[in-house]
Amino acid sequence: MSASKERFSVGIKQFGWFLPPFFAVYLLEDNPDVKTILSRILPFFVTVTLLFGPFLLWDAKSFIEDTMSYVGGAVDYYNFPLNGVKGLGFANFVITSGVVGSIRGYFPFWILQAAFTLPVIGYLMLCQRRNNTISFMLLSFGASLFTVSYFSRFMHDNHLTLVATILAMSVFIDE
Repeated sequence: MSASKERFSVGIKQFGWFLPPFFAVYLLEDNPDVKTILSRILPFFVTVTLLFGPFLLWDAKSFIEDTMSYVGGAVDYYNFPLNGVKGLGFANFVITSGVVGSIRGYFPFWILQAAFTLPVIGYLMLCQRRNNTISFMLLSFGASLFTVSYFSRFMHDNHLTLVATILAMSVFIDE
């Protein structure tokens, strides 16, 4: 059941992208055979493909631009505004330092996100192999989500609320 909900969140919200690596480590804990691996992971890819494949076939460029590039500030003509002093992340430094000329200016946040988040994900996946619990999976998800959010084009208080909720779940979950 939890896997089916994750399949939908991956396509609907970018925040959902950071749970599958940890969920996969959790599912593959007991070193299953290839048939078991496919039975555990294949439904995820089939669902995502069926839900979003038609949109990609119809107009992949627009789909990617609307769901990823605009919010990430990677389009050249009109970007989601940086949130200035109301925001909580690294984008505030970009604005106040004058690196961008306006709140809609382009800045390659994806480079910082990749440079900081990928090592965090890699390290936490290695740690999870030694402590493969739902609690650690959620802790890793929350830490990765915080890192990518901090270095994104905007980070609002509702992003922190989501991270705090996930981290609280990791502490209080009864395994």
